[in-house]
Amino acid sequence: MGITSHIQTRLKKSSLLFGLKQEFDILPSVLSGEKAAARSWSQFGEDEILCSELADLLQTGYYLDIGANHPTKISNTFRLYAKGMRGIVVEPDPTLCRLHAKYRSGDIQLCAASGERDSLAPFYRMSYHGLSTFSREDCERSIAGGAQLLSTSLVPVFTIRTILSDCKMEGRPAFALLSVDTESLDEVVLRSNDWCKYRPRIVVYENNDGTDSTRNFLSSVGYELIASKGCNEIMRMRA
Repeated sequence: MGITSHIQTRLKKSSLLFGLKQEFDILPSVLSGEKAAARSWSQFGEDEILCSELADLLQTGYYLDIGANHPTKISNTFRLYAKGMRGIVVEPDPTLCRLHAKYRSGDIQLCAASGERDSLAPFYRMSYHGLSTFSREDCERSIAGGAQLLSTSLVPVFTIRTILSDCKMEGRPAFALLSVDTESLDEVVLRSNDWCKYRPRIVVYENNDGTDSTRNFLSSVGYELIASKGCNEIMRMRA
């Protein structure tokens, strides 16, 4: 059986409202103007630490923001962008990716995801962007909780090493920050990097399961924990 016209109409309306809501959420950053660099935009104030740790790399460093989500709201990299840093943003939601291209044109935008291998994977786009996922189980759990599935589509998935080998930030030789927010897949994504070749000064990731697994992995490749902010942990490359 196909999708009824009634459901198609509702999905189109939901998708339109989703896009308008994300555009509306840009307004605080637009109205802030030059003051955008002076306030925090991340969820738990992570960018206060990032701006301090990376102050010497604002003009020569770059970030890789995987699962970048909204260009400004709850963003680990927007304040760095406002201060002059540029980088690569990886976001599978096409609406959010278009907003990144519109409001952060100095970045490289990839409408894609990151994972353990280069491939294609189904992306479940939810009515609340924070619930969008590559996990069918998480999708069904969100629907049971009242969220709406806007669309399902195949999107490209790249390893970190593929992204960094193919996307070059001209004039920015220093890998300053790797920020990863992929719900339950952060460690899988982090393991897709070539840690001998690509070594950011700072790594930010989510620790939602309360275990030390991701932290132990990053420790094994030469990083130490410097802060925990909400569900996020910030690690710095050991000297």
